[in-house]
Amino acid sequence: MSTDTSVSDSEGREPPRLGALLLDIFASPRGAFAALAVRPVVLWPLLAIAVGNALVVFLYYLEVDFVWFLEATIEATGQQPPPELSRAGARMEAMRVVTGVMAGIGAAVTVLVIMLLVAGYFRLVSSITGDGIPYKRWLALASWSSVPTLLDVLASVVNLALADFSHRWPTEISVLSFGSLLGVDPAATGFLENLTRQTSIMSLWSLVLMVVGYKTWTGKSTATSTAIVAGPLLVIVGLGIAAAVL
Repeated sequence: MSTDTSVSDSEGREPPRLGALLLDIFASPRGAFAALAVRPVVLWPLLAIAVGNALVVFLYYLEVDFVWFLEATIEATGQQPPPELSRAGARMEAMRVVTGVMAGIGAAVTVLVIMLLVAGYFRLVSSITGDGIPYKRWLALASWSSVPTLLDVLASVVNLALADFSHRWPTEISVLSFGSLLGVDPAATGFLENLTRQTSIMSLWSLVLMVVGYKTWTGKSTATSTAIVAGPLLVIVGLGIAAAVL
């Protein structure tokens, strides 16, 4: 029978407190993951990340000139927007709010699905390596490793509050993305451009935390942990670059 040889749930530790976990995930990640091995806390980080991303998307639609957004989106496909679009008036305002709500819900669902898939990947690896770590703990790893992205959410909310986004793309919201830091054209649609806009300093931080958590729980080497955690991402990026080049 396989067992988790690195961190056991039967070591007699106190259940982790939410506030302590939140501090430790930044100040002492190994301690945070050791506590999560005793009692995986999943709900709060999942909700915070999902709601935070949904809020950013919704606030953007409250700020943007929806007629301009639709016209610019249509023009980006190489087509001409219909002239009656600019005369829609109040209907566009109502549609903007509805679209913002739906897009916000979509963002939250996307976050949840990604977390579930990441946890499923780790559970699959766990069944192969025989470390005996259950799915819920892997979901806690995915959730808590992503907590630093809440700083990106906070920076995005501040950016939306201070800057005029009536005629700006949603790809310009994140001031911490590599796309923003490198000055990538927000309207560009290439794979590498999209990749730089969708990844940020916080994304790399989360990836490092995931490696730390995996190593803490399994006792694997840093190299092995990094390969297992980052392997799927490297494959996806490699396939994307190959498709863009070919």
